[in-house]
Amino acid sequence: MSFITLFSSTFLITLTCFSFFWLLSLLKKDAGIVDIYWGPGFAIITFFAFIVSGNNNILEVIFLLLTISWAIRLGLYISIRHNKTANEDQRYRTMRHKNGEAFWWKSYIKIFLLQAVLMWVI
Repeated sequence: MSFITLFSSTFLITLTCFSFFWLLSLLKKDAGIVDIYWGPGFAIITFFAFIVSGNNNILEVIFLLLTISWAIRLGLYISIRHNKTANEDQRYRTMRHKNGEAFWWKSYIKIFLLQAVLMWVI
Protein backbone atom coordinates (compact mmCIF):
# COMPACT_ATOMS: atom_id res chain seq x y z
CA MET A 1 0.00 0.00 0.00
CA SER A 2 1.41 3.37 -0.97
CA PHE A 3 2.01 6.17 1.50
CA ILE A 4 -0.80 8.29 0.01
CA THR A 5 -3.26 5.38 0.05
CA LEU A 6 -2.39 4.60 3.67
CA PHE A 7 -2.90 8.23 4.74
CA SER A 8 -6.17 8.59 2.85
CA SER A 9 -7.40 5.27 4.28
CA THR A 10 -6.57 6.28 7.84
CA PHE A 11 -8.34 9.59 7.26
CA LEU A 12 -11.48 7.82 6.04
CA ILE A 13 -11.41 5.46 9.02
CA THR A 14 -10.98 8.39 11.40
CA LEU A 15 -13.77 10.37 9.75
CA THR A 16 -16.10 7.36 9.81
CA CYS A 17 -15.46 6.65 13.50
CA PHE A 18 -15.94 10.27 14.55
CA SER A 19 -19.12 10.48 12.45
CA PHE A 20 -20.43 7.37 14.20
CA PHE A 21 -19.72 8.91 17.62
CA TRP A 22 -21.37 12.15 16.50
CA LEU A 23 -24.56 10.24 15.63
CA LEU A 24 -24.34 8.45 18.97
CA SER A 25 -23.89 11.80 20.73
CA LEU A 26 -27.09 13.06 19.10
CA LEU A 27 -28.99 10.04 20.39
CA LYS A 28 -27.54 10.36 23.89
CA LYS A 29 -27.63 14.18 23.87
CA ASP A 30 -24.06 14.09 25.16
CA ALA A 31 -21.18 15.35 23.01
CA GLY A 32 -18.77 14.35 25.78
CA ILE A 33 -18.57 10.82 24.42
CA VAL A 34 -16.10 12.16 21.87
CA ASP A 35 -13.55 12.46 24.66
CA ILE A 36 -13.84 8.75 25.46
CA TYR A 37 -12.91 7.89 21.87
CA TRP A 38 -9.80 10.13 21.79
CA GLY A 39 -7.30 7.51 23.05
CA PRO A 40 -8.78 4.43 21.33
CA GLY A 41 -8.96 6.36 18.06
CA PHE A 42 -5.17 6.50 17.93
CA ALA A 43 -4.99 2.76 18.56
CA ILE A 44 -7.38 2.07 15.68
CA ILE A 45 -5.35 4.19 13.26
CA THR A 46 -2.06 2.64 14.44
CA PHE A 47 -3.43 -0.91 14.26
CA PHE A 48 -4.78 -0.35 10.75
CA ALA A 49 -1.48 1.10 9.55
CA PHE A 50 0.39 -1.78 11.17
CA ILE A 51 -1.77 -4.42 9.48
CA VAL A 52 -1.80 -2.94 5.98
CA SER A 53 1.87 -1.93 5.88
CA GLY A 54 2.87 -5.59 5.77
CA ASN A 55 6.56 -5.18 6.59
CA ASN A 56 6.47 -4.98 10.39
CA ASN A 57 9.66 -5.02 12.41
CA ILE A 58 10.16 -5.19 16.16
CA LEU A 59 10.11 -1.39 16.56
CA GLU A 60 6.74 -1.19 14.84
CA VAL A 61 5.41 -3.94 17.09
CA ILE A 62 6.65 -2.07 20.17
CA PHE A 63 5.15 1.19 18.89
CA LEU A 64 1.83 -0.58 18.27
CA LEU A 65 1.77 -2.15 21.75
CA LEU A 66 2.69 1.12 23.46
CA THR A 67 0.02 3.00 21.53
CA ILE A 68 -2.64 0.40 22.36
CA SER A 69 -1.62 0.40 26.04
CA TRP A 70 -1.83 4.21 26.21
CA ALA A 71 -5.15 4.19 24.32
CA ILE A 72 -6.73 1.67 26.67
CA ARG A 73 -5.53 3.56 29.75
CA LEU A 74 -6.75 6.93 28.48
CA GLY A 75 -10.05 5.55 27.18
CA LEU A 76 -10.80 3.80 30.49
CA TYR A 77 -9.81 6.82 32.56
CA ILE A 78 -12.01 9.22 30.58
CA SER A 79 -14.87 6.73 30.41
CA ILE A 80 -14.84 6.23 34.19
CA ARG A 81 -14.62 9.99 34.77
CA HIS A 82 -17.42 10.61 32.28
CA ASN A 83 -19.68 7.97 33.83
CA LYS A 84 -19.20 9.35 37.36
CA THR A 85 -21.06 12.49 36.37
CA ALA A 86 -24.57 12.27 35.02
CA ASN A 87 -24.16 15.52 33.09
CA GLU A 88 -22.53 16.41 29.82
CA ASP A 89 -19.11 18.05 30.16
CA GLN A 90 -19.38 21.78 30.91
CA ARG A 91 -17.56 22.74 27.69
CA TYR A 92 -20.15 20.97 25.56
CA ARG A 93 -23.11 22.16 27.65
CA THR A 94 -21.96 25.73 27.13
CA MET A 95 -21.67 25.16 23.38
CA ARG A 96 -25.08 23.46 23.34
CA HIS A 97 -26.66 26.41 25.15
CA LYS A 98 -24.88 28.98 22.96
CA ASN A 99 -25.80 27.30 19.65
CA GLY A 100 -29.36 26.32 20.53
CA GLU A 101 -31.19 24.40 17.81
CA ALA A 102 -28.14 24.53 15.52
CA PHE A 103 -25.97 22.61 18.00
CA TRP A 104 -26.62 19.25 16.34
CA TRP A 105 -24.84 20.19 13.11
CA LYS A 106 -22.41 22.70 14.62
CA SER A 107 -21.21 20.02 17.04
CA TYR A 108 -20.27 17.87 14.05
CA ILE A 109 -18.03 20.61 12.64
CA LYS A 110 -16.71 22.26 15.81
CA ILE A 111 -16.23 19.16 17.94
CA PHE A 112 -16.19 15.95 15.93
CA LEU A 113 -14.64 16.98 12.60
CA LEU A 114 -12.09 19.17 14.33
CA GLN A 115 -10.98 16.33 16.58
CA ALA A 116 -10.97 13.89 13.65
CA VAL A 117 -8.61 16.13 11.69
CA LEU A 118 -6.42 16.74 14.73
CA MET A 119 -6.20 13.02 15.47
CA TRP A 120 -5.34 12.17 11.88
CA VAL A 121 -2.66 14.87 11.69
CA ILE A 122 -1.11 13.84 15.00
